[in-house]
Amino acid sequence: MLTDDVHLQDWNLEAHGKDAVLAETRKNFLEAEHLQMEVRQFYEGTGCAAARLRIVVNKSIELEVVDTIVVSPDGKVSSIRAYKG
Repeated sequence: MLTDDVHLQDWNLEAHGKDAVLAETRKNFLEAEHLQMEVRQFYEGTGCAAARLRIVVNKSIELEVVDTIVVSPDGKVSSIRAYKG
């Protein structure tokens, strides 16, 4: 579902390329003993989407996040950017 040159960026990391993005995502899921996500709002446009999320990590760290996603013409994710706040 990712382009080979996908770009991931959030408030504390940046990864370029499918392998690096998958490794970073895998690391985040493995480091959390408990992970809960709630989609609060979702917006969709041509070639892009955004979601406002509530994420609770290990039942104690609560994050409010907005993720923006850009989709390539062939339907693969080419960019993911997360904003905390």
